[in-house]
Amino acid sequence: TQDARTNSRFSFLNTVRNFLKDQDLIDDIGNDEITLTEKAKTIIKRYYMEYDFNRGILDFIYGITQKEGEKNASNI
Repeated sequence: TQDARTNSRFSFLNTVRNFLKDQDLIDDIGNDEITLTEKAKTIIKRYYMEYDFNRGILDFIYGITQKEGEKNASNI
């Protein structure tokens, strides 16, 4: 069964899918399945695989992990 919340979620996902399709970032392969286009893969590779950007993310994650480890170790 679907209620208003379900319909609004489907509507949002459909809006996002249509935007990605209009920007040639996804291809519809049928059966409600999609695949990334080469354009989307290139954008993702350039953004997430850039060393400086990726290094910043890893430093941030490791910084949080170390702070949590220090808190846990101080409780012992």
